[in-house]
Amino acid sequence: MFVNDATYGDLLAHLNSFNPNPLIVELEIWDGLSRGDHAVAIETSQKPMKDPDFPGCYRVKLYDPNAPKPNNDLVDPHGWYNQGDSYLVLNPATGEWQY
Repeated sequence: MFVNDATYGDLLAHLNSFNPNPLIVELEIWDGLSRGDHAVAIETSQKPMKDPDFPGCYRVKLYDPNAPKPNNDLVDPHGWYNQGDSYLVLNPATGEWQY
């Protein structure tokens, strides 16, 4: 949907609107030797916020199925599920992102 949105303008405008439709983000990771993919969902109930740690960047809250919210019924043998909130940090000036 936002494949060629190099400065994230359309994506940020969509997330700042009152459109509750969920969005899935595919993250492709390449470390020079191997490639990996991971999918996360943007929590569209929350608007993007300016990132206090990175001036000019925006934080987009995500739901990561590899780190779901803990509850009393969830067994967490490896400590993966209690990592806290997940965010995608977008830099509109450079087109870079960080997860």
